[in-house]
Amino acid sequence: GGKATMDAKGRKMLFYGNKQGDKKSELTIYEFNEKFRLDGQYDVTLPGFALLSDFGVTEKYAVFVQPKVDVKGLQFIMSKEPGKTLTIDHKGDALLHIVKRSPTAQTKTISLPASPTHSNVDLQIVNSYETPDGGQIILDVIRSSIRPKNNPYKPLPWPWAQSLKEYSQTATPKSLWRYTIDIKSGTIDTQCLYAERSISFATINPRSEETRLNSSHITISYAVFCLKKKKKQ
Repeated sequence: GGKATMDAKGRKMLFYGNKQGDKKSELTIYEFNEKFRLDGQYDVTLPGFALLSDFGVTEKYAVFVQPKVDVKGLQFIMSKEPGKTLTIDHKGDALLHIVKRSPTAQTKTISLPASPTHSNVDLQIVNSYETPDGGQIILDVIRSSIRPKNNPYKPLPWPWAQSLKEYSQTATPKSLWRYTIDIKSGTIDTQCLYAERSISFATINPRSEETRLNSSHITISYAVFCLKKKKKQ
């Protein structure tokens, strides 16, 4: 995987490797301790071609979202060229995998209902934690809007945009969503928190202090740490 996620409370860093196939994909999760020594390795088999862009980590689980991908089987075996053999279904139901962080790597897979307006492809998971009773997982994610066919994305030539208005008319809007996952029942409640903006940020776990995040991404360039300061003012 191209991203790493830090478990700040457990003082561990997690990576994943994903060996993709047309029928199944082999996912391996690696955990490293504060001395950057391998502290855990878990192997999981996922159905179909698992196109994973990000993952979240809680105290007990690693969480992945797998969008629907249609694979042209024979052509994939012969050429394996993604542009010719894979079709991403932005409006199809995705799969949400909850992997237990233990040697057994028990995995629960839940169907994530599609949205007619927002895609589950290339999600950015900005926050992940368990509720105090451990019965639910909260995921805060950034989702891209699905562009209508009559308004496809048209990249601008250099220097890309002459004004903020021009950029906003061509850039794909994004929205901040919260997924509340009931682990036992396997149900997911989705709620849009902030819609149709150019969103890209890390976040603070609202149940902990600023310096004790449950999960944060080392590849995100900046974070919004001013929320509490605004409340005090």
